[in-house]
Amino acid sequence: MILSEEYTLIIDTNACAQPFAKELCAYCTGLVDESNVGQQHGDVFYMEMGIEDTEEASAWMQNPFSKIAGTKMDDAGCEAHCGVWVNPKYGSNDEDEVVLLSDQNFNDYPYVAPTSVGIYFSRGPSDEQINSIRERAAAFFEKSYVQGGVKFEGIRFLKQTLSVEEMDLGYLDKT
Repeated sequence: MILSEEYTLIIDTNACAQPFAKELCAYCTGLVDESNVGQQHGDVFYMEMGIEDTEEASAWMQNPFSKIAGTKMDDAGCEAHCGVWVNPKYGSNDEDEVVLLSDQNFNDYPYVAPTSVGIYFSRGPSDEQINSIRERAAAFFEKSYVQGGVKFEGIRFLKQTLSVEEMDLGYLDKT
């Protein structure tokens, strides 16, 4: 029996994602957690998507991601809509250097590198929503976050299912 399903859309980059994770999430989805980090980028999302408060509904209720948004507790104790994820194509070392892995450098960079941002969803986003995130992620690094040569490399999609199965313990029945 399936107890729950969670979804994570992962945006892969070529640099450590900690400095821009929440800003990228806000820019792509308008989702800003209770820490308000990324609020300015969330405002840009609403402006560029043409979403604003009306008499009928708040901007939040009109956001195509608000009804499927998920959260997890972050390191600061906030309910966050995203988190830093690892990218299996990159490695790091004890000096926190991050490189694209190859056969030649694999042993020099033994740790996985946190170069990706995972955005959490309680339900799977539609193809249209995924494409919107893909386009906005690429635009984020071209227009909004142009520091250090960070590049958008693609997206991945994970579905995590928690299930339970009742086990037959008939072999223990001694009656």
